[in-house]
Amino acid sequence: MVSRPGARSLPVVAGTVFGASADALGAGLGCFHALTPSKLQFLLTFAALWLNFGTTIRPSLRWMWRRPALAAVLGAVAGPLAYLVAARIGAIDFGESTWKGLGWLAVQYGAAIPLWLLAFRRLFSAPDAAAHRSSASGATP
Repeated sequence: MVSRPGARSLPVVAGTVFGASADALGAGLGCFHALTPSKLQFLLTFAALWLNFGTTIRPSLRWMWRRPALAAVLGAVAGPLAYLVAARIGAIDFGESTWKGLGWLAVQYGAAIPLWLLAFRRLFSAPDAAAHRSSASGATP
């Protein structure tokens, strides 16, 4: 485990900033449009969604931490599907090209999910590796 409690939230916050920024970029490029009255509400809504998602990575996606290719494929499929559902219920609009938006989201999530899992794995697996190295060299951990 991580020795500093504040460090535990670091990958969640970093992923939230990355994800909300990527969503803002995608919206700015016209890949999709959130049906919110202001840009601030858009950022707060999407940051909250990414923050919520980030809190699930450690307890529910830990099995995928060492499977980056699988994480990329699942991210590239599941991420766009979530936005497609959002479009169907009227939360976002893809505008003229649904495929452009889904393509953007596939790339975004296909990159974001394995990187996020790598950050979690490094943060939460490093002490185990350090303890293993210490015991292998004869020193007590």
